Amino acid sequence: MILPKAWIFRILIIAGMIQLAFSARSLVYAENKPGFILLAPDRGFMGNNEIREVFHEFQTRIAPYPAHLVFAGKTRMEDYLTEAVDSLKAQNVTKIVVIPLFFSETHWAWRRARALLEPSATVDRGDHEASVQSPERVAIEFAPTMSNSYLTEQILEDLAREMSEDPEREELVILGAGAETLEDARAIEETIRRLSVPTQKRLGFREVHVFVLLERKAENSREHNQKIYATIKTLSEQGNKSILVIPFFISYKLTPMMSLENRIRRGGLRGISVRYTGRSILPHPNVVRWAVKTANSHIPITREEVGIVFMNHGSYYEYNEKMRRTVRPLAEAYKLEFAMSMADPLLIQQAVDRLEARGARHIILLRVVSMKRSFRDKSRYILGLDDTYLHQTTRPPDRVRSAAVFHTAGGVEDDSLFAAVLLERTLSISREPSKEVVILVAHGLGDDEGDAYWRTVLQSLARQMQAMAEEKFSDIWVATWREDWPEKRKQAVKEVRAMIHEIRSSGRRPLLVAARIEGNDPEAEYLKDLNVAFNDEGFSGHANLVRWCIKTIESVLSDLQPRNMVQK
Repeated sequence: MILPKAWIFRILIIAGMIQLAFSARSLVYAENKPGFILLAPDRGFMGNNEIREVFHEFQTRIAPYPAHLVFAGKTRMEDYLTEAVDSLKAQNVTKIVVIPLFFSETHWAWRRARALLEPSATVDRGDHEASVQSPERVAIEFAPTMSNSYLTEQILEDLAREMSEDPEREELVILGAGAETLEDARAIEETIRRLSVPTQKRLGFREVHVFVLLERKAENSREHNQKIYATIKTLSEQGNKSILVIPFFISYKLTPMMSLENRIRRGGLRGISVRYTGRSILPHPNVVRWAVKTANSHIPITREEVGIVFMNHGSYYEYNEKMRRTVRPLAEAYKLEFAMSMADPLLIQQAVDRLEARGARHIILLRVVSMKRSFRDKSRYILGLDDTYLHQTTRPPDRVRSAAVFHTAGGVEDDSLFAAVLLERTLSISREPSKEVVILVAHGLGDDEGDAYWRTVLQSLARQMQAMAEEKFSDIWVATWREDWPEKRKQAVKEVRAMIHEIRSSGRRPLLVAARIEGNDPEAEYLKDLNVAFNDEGFSGHANLVRWCIKTIESVLSDLQPRNMVQK
């Protein structure tokens, strides 16, 4: 059933009313104008130029919000921080967000800068105590360092992929740096190991080793670092394998020669047979993405800066176009792009890229599926929202590369809007409800616990249908096909056929209705010899699907609003 024009106009009116309600509402929350300090280690001429390039792009992409770049070095740090803070205050910011372009929390410059910026904090500068304070205080917030972002994990994978030729015959050595104590070194090592897990799972190296170099001024640094290089030499001499070494840090780089990457090449790795390019975290496009994404999580957004990725199962042209026509009104109310797939990372990436090009800072992945659990963990992993799915699969999918802040919601389950559609579909094939038994049939799941839950959802829909019906049906039964699992499908089909025979033997008429988002239910194939009345249109093609989408999207937006959503 294609959505009638009358319904399209009605939904457009609904969408317009939503926008009008938001624009007309007076602002509940105080004006929110953040300013940003991109704080980076003083790396010397070449390294600082790399950071300046990051900052210039960052500044462009977060406009019109003000930002300052501060290099944290051994001298005058408090002066540079004071200058940045005073400049942002003069631009009437309501808060200052410090974005630390450091790999981890352990870097001495980040620790000192944070101490200087903490309210009422003082730092021993040698001759006297110093702090970045002023009479007109503005709240200062501190964002996490780069190691907390999945975008940094992707940098590591890119570096490994660039060097690798045959992972099954290679071992990866990742060299961290920036530690002043053994305790710091252990913390950085643990962080790098965590970041390396997806790379190992996707590329399949024989083994991954992580070592962290101590800074020169650290106690016993020479002995510690020489031991690391000796271990790498031993690894390179063992068996028929190649050793790939990746420097993974943000350290000094005055010139190509005067850099830690080159010092490792010409010093520690000299005479050792390894593959080494010397490329590290900077420069890489994910550094800008990380900085902008961090800022976007603090920037107040308007509805025009929210994009929607519409993700349904998808099929061939006829079914896809039916869905597009159904939800066309959504494109009038929101920035909308499609990723018709079972959470395919490439299609989601393409949709995200289009939305970012259209100005989206926040993006909602709308999962238009039957169950809330369907593709939830996979979607959240792809969007970098959590790592649960990483541990559920041997080869995790790629993750989206984006500066947008992500959210995901979906799963129709037993929503009353769906129940009303199922009743309508049933009535289209009904003759005399009191003498008919409806069988709601859904896709189902392979695991018994999940399938049992799906049936409880169907039972809830059945109860709602009976409550809505003017003339009650004799009964409404539920079943699942479990169609993707051959052995369980055989049993499921057998059970549905038995239901049909039982209904007929009692003198009643069976009606089969597909409790699905999209049509193309397999009843015709499984039951073609039984001549059963069935409706397999599902939720697609009906105005209530648009209503459900709007309700789900608006629920996410209402959660966003207290934090950083504003109306124009």
